[in-house]
Amino acid sequence: MWEISPSAPLTRWPNLKGSDEFYGPLGGSKNQWTPGVYHNLNRIETPDDPDYHFMNDMATHAINWIRFQQSLTPDKPFFTYLAFCGNMKLIWNRTWLSAAPSGCVEL
Repeated sequence: MWEISPSAPLTRWPNLKGSDEFYGPLGGSKNQWTPGVYHNLNRIETPDDPDYHFMNDMATHAINWIRFQQSLTPDKPFFTYLAFCGNMKLIWNRTWLSAAPSGCVEL
């Protein structure tokens, strides 16, 4: 994963590989409560909020970007790629975890 990490050459980052807008972590699966998030080429701080979850943040950012894009050029087509993490241990929110039967979820 070094090729798309903070230590990788910037030419490998999404914005320099054709993406107009990038919001998310670099690399593979990340902790969904305290991920290292990048907006384009800049590292951003995530809220220090116990209810923060990256999937909600990422979805909200995508919705806001689509609205912005459509307000500027409503007749211009665009493509949005929104991919959520596939590792369920990393994406379950705290409510789901606390509701799981004892011993059912191992982190």
